[in-house]
Amino acid sequence: MYAILFIVIIITFLEIYILIPEKIPEKFSDKNESENENENDLKFNEYRVKSDTIVLHYPGKILIKENYNLILKYKDENILMEKDLIYNIKDNFEIEIINIDNNDIYYYYTS
Repeated sequence: MYAILFIVIIITFLEIYILIPEKIPEKFSDKNESENENENDLKFNEYRVKSDTIVLHYPGKILIKENYNLILKYKDENILMEKDLIYNIKDNFEIEIINIDNNDIYYYYTS
């Protein structure tokens, strides 16, 4: 009796464990893995925004160094940007900036 109950509990825990996805931050990129660029050598331009706005950018790399409400709009996808991740975008894209606390929002972009 206890053996059957133990097996049922083990199976239930395994199925719950499999159903819960792991949260691993992914770097959104279209670049080929064969591209060997040293990302430390990149020179980013700093942009400061005070109000809510939508900014259009040409292909390039973008990153934020703090958690802000910046939404990357690219190929019908809306991605909430995470800090310290470099996003390499190969087509034109938009950034929707939502400034909740009216502080300056800084982001870094290079083409």
